[in-house]
Order: sequence, then structure tokens, then C-alpha cells
Amino acid sequence: MCSLKKNYDINTLVKNFKNKDKIALARLITLIENEPEHTHKIFKHFEELKSDSYIIGITGSPGVGKSTLTGV
Repeated sequence: MCSLKKNYDINTLVKNFKNKDKIALARLITLIENEPEHTHKIFKHFEELKSDSYIIGITGSPGVGKSTLTGV
């Protein structure tokens, strides 16, 4: 169980999120932000979604060419 204002079961939140429940997603994000000790437990539920692809972040000031670089 988690110690947000209400006690939410992580398993239930993940199950609801996988069923496209936006409120469950919001609660999971809040839980990760406010109680990072639960992050590993939450992420373990998503291991089957792992792939060999890379995820990168492109940051920069407005107008420096981020969209041009990424072809968006």
C-alpha cells in the first residue's frame, strides 16, 4: 500500500492504467514524484513492455532547431 492521502494499491493502479484509466496514470505519476521509493515496484509491472530501443531527450532554447533535427 502507498501512503498518499488515500491508500492506493499499486497493483490496482497499474491494472487500471493498463486499461487506459487516466486517473490511475495520474495517481501513479504523483506517487512516483512524491514517494520515489515506490518507483522500482511500479516499474516492475512494466518489464514486459521493454524493448531494445533507445529513448533520448532533445532539449534546447526555442528556435535552435530541435524539430528540424528530429524531423518533426
